[in-house]
Amino acid sequence: MIYDYKHEVLGDQYSPQHPVRNWLLYKLTGQDCDAIALSDELDRVQAGGFLASADSMNSFWRTYKAAVKIWYGDTFTLNHPTNNIPRLIERYDSGEYSEVNVLFADLAALSHARGNFILVPVYRDPRTGRPSSATNFNLVRNRTKADYWDLTLVGIKGGEFDAFFGGNPVAPQFDILSMPGRFAEYVERNRLDAYVDGEGEVRPLWRGHFAEGASSLPRTQDDIVQFVENASAAIRHRDAAIGTAALIPV
Repeated sequence: MIYDYKHEVLGDQYSPQHPVRNWLLYKLTGQDCDAIALSDELDRVQAGGFLASADSMNSFWRTYKAAVKIWYGDTFTLNHPTNNIPRLIERYDSGEYSEVNVLFADLAALSHARGNFILVPVYRDPRTGRPSSATNFNLVRNRTKADYWDLTLVGIKGGEFDAFFGGNPVAPQFDILSMPGRFAEYVERNRLDAYVDGEGEVRPLWRGHFAEGASSLPRTQDDIVQFVENASAAIRHRDAAIGTAALIPV
């Protein structure tokens, strides 16, 4: 039993029987479930004089649209959601893409569960005193890691994002460089143990994802199936560890 925060946005339009359709309807609203779910945590960070943003760790859309292309050869973007999303809803309602929609059903709901939400750092540009797209970790990791949390963690662990985790003034929960346990402590504090193995190494969300020269995006049906299974299991594990109240079953 996991709460799907899309219910907060969709209200009576929300249907537990149609999680992929819920996701598509939600994208038309322009609202952010992660900011709703983490509003109290955001307020605490800001009360301390720091900045943060709410982020969804595992992107539903990146892999869903890749699956539609791999299975059916069709391409969709969110550059014009008012055009693309209604088309996808029509195809869902007509029974098209059924294999992919069945595969992604659980992840569609889990993508907006508390276990998939995390606060990430934002710092002020020292030249302007204001945040920017270059000082918002959410935006930077979206651009450089294609919104995949395993790649993001590899970057955090390897020091690629040190500017966000202690290289600039950030809230204490982001200051990995000052934590005695460094990356391992960050993992523990954020209940991210499903993403690392017993040696503290990050687990890939599909085989070969960390290979030299590998694409950030899935290339095969098997890549996609592995991602859906592994991401869903990690979200469930983390949701249970955080202790989210169960209201809407997934």
